[in-house]
Amino acid sequence: MHVGIDAHKRSCTVCVVEEGAVRDSFSFPTTREGVREFMEKVRGKATVVIEASTTGKVLSRMLLERYEVHMVAPPERKRSIKTDRRDAERIAREDMLQYVRRCYIPSPYIEEYIHELTHTLEGDIAILEKYPEDFDEDSWGNLAKESEKD
Repeated sequence: MHVGIDAHKRSCTVCVVEEGAVRDSFSFPTTREGVREFMEKVRGKATVVIEASTTGKVLSRMLLERYEVHMVAPPERKRSIKTDRRDAERIAREDMLQYVRRCYIPSPYIEEYIHELTHTLEGDIAILEKYPEDFDEDSWGNLAKESEKD
């Protein structure tokens, strides 16, 4: 069973495709209670496909423990007649056929690491800007050249 979700800030539209046919289509509010409603309706083993977005990322985190979740890149071209239900069905069907580009969903550990790394780099840059006379410009250039060789 493939489940496509067209996720938006306030609501999500779902299309359940099983054995090539649309079995169900419904919407739920983008809240914790709404996600619980989704889980009550979609029981058992399912691949949930969500278009990459901020809402999609949060939703994927909430669903990862129960379902196989695929985050997919938005389509390069848009349909002339666009509806959330059509988008949810398209997402599910195209993932089944492997027509879409899947995106990496970082684990909470990786997100924390990136957050820490970003703040460390920002701190290093602030020190360099505050005390530029303490750092030899040539040594920074040599370090960059050495890292390019690796």
